[in-house]
Amino acid sequence: SDAIVLVLLDAVWAAFPACLLLGQPRRDLHFQFLKVFMGVAALAGLYFFGELNSPVQFDIAHGMFIAARVMLTWRSIYVKRSFVTVNDAEPLQAPPENESLFLNSFQPRKHRFRKFPRPVLFALDVIFDS
Repeated sequence: SDAIVLVLLDAVWAAFPACLLLGQPRRDLHFQFLKVFMGVAALAGLYFFGELNSPVQFDIAHGMFIAARVMLTWRSIYVKRSFVTVNDAEPLQAPPENESLFLNSFQPRKHRFRKFPRPVLFALDVIFDS
């Protein structure tokens, strides 16, 4: 159960490098979710410090798990930034926030990275559309 609580913190430590590497729109997005990040961190803190009579059972295994999750999260942010930079992908336009959001007036864009062969191309589509 400790691992589940620590996995929930992925969004918290993904926010810091994403703000630095992915530009102002991503910084604005993470700033909007600042209260959510603080709430998740507070709930995780309550989980680990919740027992009144027992000391915190936080050992090297927890630290290694956190370090592994942080490296995995930061690597994915780096990969997204690298692929966008290498392939000169243009930034996405924010959709209008009204009822026209659900109307599709144009064909969906497929294969943002046309220079790659098909297996890699499909993997990139999955990564960037997720």
